[in-house]
Amino acid sequence: MPYRDQIFLLGPETTSGTAVTLTGANAIPCGSFDPNVADWVEVERTQLGARPGTQRAAAITERKVSADIPFEFAGSGTRGAISALNPVMLAAGFNSSVVAGASGSVSYALAWPPPAVTHTARFHRDGVVYSAAGGRVSKLVISGQAGQVLSAVASYMGLYRSPATVANPTPSYPAPLANAVPFDSASTTPGSLTFAGVGVCVEAFELTIENITQYYDNAGCVPHIDFTDRTVTFTLTIARPPIETLDVFTNASNSQLGALVLPVGTVAGNINTFNLPQVQVMPSLVNVKDSNYIQLQGRMVAEAANQELTIVQT
Repeated sequence: MPYRDQIFLLGPETTSGTAVTLTGANAIPCGSFDPNVADWVEVERTQLGARPGTQRAAAITERKVSADIPFEFAGSGTRGAISALNPVMLAAGFNSSVVAGASGSVSYALAWPPPAVTHTARFHRDGVVYSAAGGRVSKLVISGQAGQVLSAVASYMGLYRSPATVANPTPSYPAPLANAVPFDSASTTPGSLTFAGVGVCVEAFELTIENITQYYDNAGCVPHIDFTDRTVTFTLTIARPPIETLDVFTNASNSQLGALVLPVGTVAGNINTFNLPQVQVMPSLVNVKDSNYIQLQGRMVAEAANQELTIVQT
């Protein structure tokens, strides 16, 4: 079989840490990646063995599996219908709500405390399956570059489960992810990309949801992985607007907060709108194709639930 004969499955668990059965319907369309199956801690033992110069075999603890999974970021293709990326969003700490129908939507909102549900993952590689249970997405990076396709990378970490020889399942990929979402002038309405309420031209953006993740393996308890903190940061590169229209340097120097609304896509069922209601930025001038642009390094400032990041698919 070819090296890239691989399938990634992800699904929610009923009991945390107890792997659930996953089928081709749980397949996540993604690019090629190499899971770190032996993401373990090796504890050295200092007792000498029977012969000089040798120690006892190390003890293996904190047996984890981790992987950075790349994929295109898109909706289901049908308004009000959940996409195949739904398990990734839930594992990254989002709650979801669905409004069905022709004018429906799928909304993802970051929640704190994060959802208690954990996720089983299966990495099928050339007829061998590597598994993990009780897992979460510790980092989700969504990015758009002018002229490129909207994409993301999810960093998954779960509890190690033994590999097995299993035939690759037949994945059931939904049709919409065959429709790429380009990040360019054709992907949104001019003026709909706004920072601090002002329409801006975006050359690139990167949104990072980083969940601070800890592994716990206490005696007498089931090993588990928890989120203990979270940061949401972004980088936004915009064509320099007139100072009288948007003076980001004065705003930043006054510690003034702003808001970011970033819709990407124009085809119903495949429009993703990123909403950051309250952000603080640090601006700098950058050169893009010999023109002055402004790069905003920002972070979410959420003091209430309604100031958390939301991603709405319509």
